[in-house]
Amino acid sequence: MIDTPHTIAENLRKKLQGMKNAGVNDLIVDKKAAKLATMAKQKRIKNDLKAAPSKAAPSQKTINAGAVFVESQAAKKLGAYGGERAKRLAQMARDVANCAQCQLCSVRTQTVYSRGNPNSPLMFIGEAPGADEDAQGFPFVGRAGKLLDDIVAKGMQYNPDDVYICNVLKCRPPNNRNPEPDEIEACRSWLEAQIEIIDPVVIVAWGKFSAQWLLQSDAPIGKLRGRMWDVGGRKVVCTYHPAYLLRTPSAKTETWKDVQIVMDYFGRGKPLPMRV
Repeated sequence: MIDTPHTIAENLRKKLQGMKNAGVNDLIVDKKAAKLATMAKQKRIKNDLKAAPSKAAPSQKTINAGAVFVESQAAKKLGAYGGERAKRLAQMARDVANCAQCQLCSVRTQTVYSRGNPNSPLMFIGEAPGADEDAQGFPFVGRAGKLLDDIVAKGMQYNPDDVYICNVLKCRPPNNRNPEPDEIEACRSWLEAQIEIIDPVVIVAWGKFSAQWLLQSDAPIGKLRGRMWDVGGRKVVCTYHPAYLLRTPSAKTETWKDVQIVMDYFGRGKPLPMRV
């Protein structure tokens, strides 16, 4: 049992009461001996605390014990594109497939790195993979992905394959729950590297978590959408996540307004200016 200040005081009270009952009324204190005794007691308590079971987060070794490693589907696709961007991203996709920096590595089917053209000036960043994405290895391939493709193809008049698409997280959170702060932080370096390699002209942040990540803000998505931001020399437009639009169709009107900001920037009716 670990002594606490409360138990130490209680034991001392009992000892003094016992001495008083025995007729001891005065004590002569050796200050040096008392100091040494106190130091020895503190050392014993410190050692006891070190030996006690911890309720802290599991260690990296524990987290990684059941990690799932599967060949990256994105790396294969990226290999079909030419250029230095595709080459560097394909290698990173393989590295991400071996990532075990958070607990999601043990509950994923596979990592979900990206899809689309790495030479695009337009980059979409979502939040996290869902069940369909986890199964197929590509972002935005479920119902939300179908809606996203419709927005791009039917609304923006772009080929969905001409946009580069990824997520803040590269692994699916259980039951499609929201990303946890430590998971977002574990994936930070991957997303930062993706943005650096792609070097997009415009980024569209789909949903609260990607918008807050890019703008370093804790404001709700409703306060961040509706305008074009300048972040590190790049343009950023934030809007509602397609999954939210499926649940709240009335928000499609606002999303269409946000999408038109991007269209106006590149020029309506013009194809995206692909890079080499």
